[in-house]
Amino acid sequence: MADPKIWPKKYYLNCGLMLANFVRWLVNTEGLFTIVEAYDDSHATNARRVPTPGFESTLDNAAFAADGGFSWYNNQALGVDDWIVVQSTNAAGNKFQVVFEFDSSTVIKHHLVPKADFPVGGADVSPPVLSATSIGTTMGTTATAVSFTTKSTGMVYSAVCESDSINLVSDAGAFDVDWMHISKVDGQHPDDTFPFVINDSCNLSYPYGADRYNKLSHIDESLQDAWDVTLASYGGAPLCSVSGLGFPGSRRVIYPSLATVYAVGQMMTFGLKNVSLAHYSEAISGTMADETVMYLGGNASSPRLAFPWDGLTTYP
Repeated sequence: MADPKIWPKKYYLNCGLMLANFVRWLVNTEGLFTIVEAYDDSHATNARRVPTPGFESTLDNAAFAADGGFSWYNNQALGVDDWIVVQSTNAAGNKFQVVFEFDSSTVIKHHLVPKADFPVGGADVSPPVLSATSIGTTMGTTATAVSFTTKSTGMVYSAVCESDSINLVSDAGAFDVDWMHISKVDGQHPDDTFPFVINDSCNLSYPYGADRYNKLSHIDESLQDAWDVTLASYGGAPLCSVSGLGFPGSRRVIYPSLATVYAVGQMMTFGLKNVSLAHYSEAISGTMADETVMYLGGNASSPRLAFPWDGLTTYP
């Protein structure tokens, strides 16, 4: 597995508190993403602000501090409908952007901007007007956002991120898991100029027998759905939970997590970055390989999601 940055087991009372600190970690602490623009719904004017030039890597800058408090500045509290756009710092290829919007104490809405062409400086509205190829559960300038929905009570959050990848999970135990995945794909098609994908069903944190990932086509830049390869079915039974992920003896094994676009003329298969699968007979959650792999489940009869871990933090 890769060697990403780990944000392990952070407890917050609501997802607004989590979102502000998660973005601060992505930008200020780790430098994995930079700021494009932010919006504070409590400001009647000048609600949208771009960072001071040269300070895109910190939320604490003069542009955000202008004319009083601004929700994304210096650990201010977020308000409902506040949003921020961040950009990957990937130096090995094209960059992408992510729009995060604080929707309620239990919901974060988000979009993938695969061409990194978010229209900065638009109207003071929430949600913002997007670029034409922005992706949520649909695509376009007003694309329907993906919802990352958690509990109203305190939650444990963990993130596994790189400069071109975000995996964020909330874990309420008892297979109650939500998983945000916005990332460059592994094993991209050689003609794929914008090889980025978003998981549009955060509540389905296990291989699932329907499309659940969205990305731009490498052929014509149309919206394409991708399915989990690991949930091939035979006679209605998901092979991954019956025999497809064999459990060889007493060995604890992780398996690759793959997705495929199978539309006519659009076929491609790719890996999900920093995402693997552990066998369904594992416990609900835990670690393995000297705690360098964390896994957790969203369904009793399906494989567990597995991520690189810090080798130090016990899970759950």
